[in-house]
Amino acid sequence: MISVMDAVISNDAKSRSSTQVIRTRFLETILITSFLFASILLVIPYQYENGNPVPTVIFNGIPSSGFHAFVVSLLYAFTGALTALLIHDTTAGSFLARFCELVSILCMTSAVSLFVWSLFTLSFPKPFMGLGRT
Repeated sequence: MISVMDAVISNDAKSRSSTQVIRTRFLETILITSFLFASILLVIPYQYENGNPVPTVIFNGIPSSGFHAFVVSLLYAFTGALTALLIHDTTAGSFLARFCELVSILCMTSAVSLFVWSLFTLSFPKPFMGLGRT
């Protein structure tokens, strides 16, 4: 009877371990991707729109506030992933780690969607040039 209980506990620990590894890999991917995007933003050329720097290569077709939302989303995605990775082993920080993980995932999703939106408006600029203007 004890060996059956040990096997159940062992299987439960293995399943928890595999999900923890997947979550850790996912957070590491978010961390590396946001750092990569931020590093690329440092080397691409900028132009100034209303006193705010906006990269000319990618974010040329959208307002400067869209670019700044992209940068803030990258910042929160990086910070949330790093915080969740640093405190995921502590039992007291489990709620905080899950919260930081959720913030990181949401902000990375937001950053990727803003990036895709800017690529879409860069690829098809003509239909969107007159939208919102009377």
